[in-house]
Amino acid sequence: MSRTLSLGCAALAAMGLLLVAGHFLFPLPDALQFGGRAATLGGIGGLVLVRLAVAGLGVPRADRLLANLMLLAGTVALGLVACEFLLRFAFRDVTTTVDFQSYFTLRWRQEVRLNNMGFRDHDVAGAKPEHTYRIAVIGDSFTYGQGVETAARFTDRLETELNGSACPDVHYDVINLGQPGAETVDHLRILRTIALAQEPDFILLQWYENDVEGDDKSGRPRPMRLLPSAFLTKSLRAHSVLFYLLQSRWTGLQKSLGWLPSYESYMRERFQDPDSPDSRAATEDLAGFFTTSRAKGLPVGMILFPDPGGQRDLSFLHDRVLAQCAAAGVDYVSLQEQFAAVADPGSLWASRLDHHPGALAHQMATDLLLQTFAPVWHQDCAASQPSPAARP
Repeated sequence: MSRTLSLGCAALAAMGLLLVAGHFLFPLPDALQFGGRAATLGGIGGLVLVRLAVAGLGVPRADRLLANLMLLAGTVALGLVACEFLLRFAFRDVTTTVDFQSYFTLRWRQEVRLNNMGFRDHDVAGAKPEHTYRIAVIGDSFTYGQGVETAARFTDRLETELNGSACPDVHYDVINLGQPGAETVDHLRILRTIALAQEPDFILLQWYENDVEGDDKSGRPRPMRLLPSAFLTKSLRAHSVLFYLLQSRWTGLQKSLGWLPSYESYMRERFQDPDSPDSRAATEDLAGFFTTSRAKGLPVGMILFPDPGGQRDLSFLHDRVLAQCAAAGVDYVSLQEQFAAVADPGSLWASRLDHHPGALAHQMATDLLLQTFAPVWHQDCAASQPSPAARP
């Protein structure tokens, strides 16, 4: 046993060293780089263990010890595999998580269809069809509809409701330009490079509290990894429910022990002062969005989402944007009161592991948008209807 293990460990270490050395000559994929390092360390570590066992116990007792260790390792491995499949069954109802690179979210995104512009929506014609009133909705993962069915999103609900209303000769086309992770600086880019080219009649901007963060996220709190290897962490995140849950618990423990600052404290440090450079930059980005829309003669509105999870209070950012909208004469709707009135915040979530807005939250957003903006959209629609003489 000990002799066989020694040869196997030596062969493993040699193969690993070849991969490590080969990377200096020909760049290898991350998987092979990790495999080379793991094989080298594992092979050398195993070889040392075998030699120590033989030297300290003698060959017969060392063989028995090594056999028991191998049996234990195999049992643990089988137990982890069984646990993984049991957890997949137990969490089979989960669509997505707050982690975009988790097993759940990546599995769900395999079913997501993107259109000809790369957004989660129907294909958009190059030129706007005649007698069409087009609303372009720009936003982040809330507009994208993280974790919810396409038809359940507020953009799709709006289109259905508006086309069933009293404007029979004009078709409402609600374009979803939601992009996961997009912030105000990205919204402005999407407006200029994509939305305006679609000949919209109205621009609707969806806002969430982290949209002010901007491109510089160097100060964002980052939890310590459960495993030292970045590659292994990324791979297990994408393929293991068990690892995702363990990493989540580990992150929560770091927060409870004070090792990891809260995201709320980080945001307050950057944006609590309205005159800080970061606050001024966020205000200017939003003002630029309004100015760009109006320069093209387009009316613009906003819908603001608070934190559906109710786990952090960044309402000062919410209030600041509401004040900016009022000062700029931009109509808006805020879901603060509606969300606060819900007894169970979890009912607003996309899933029990994802605090993105779920179907109920999207329905509430739809109702509030129709209540506020439908008169404007219907009035614009009526103005664009063909005259009776022109109708077939």
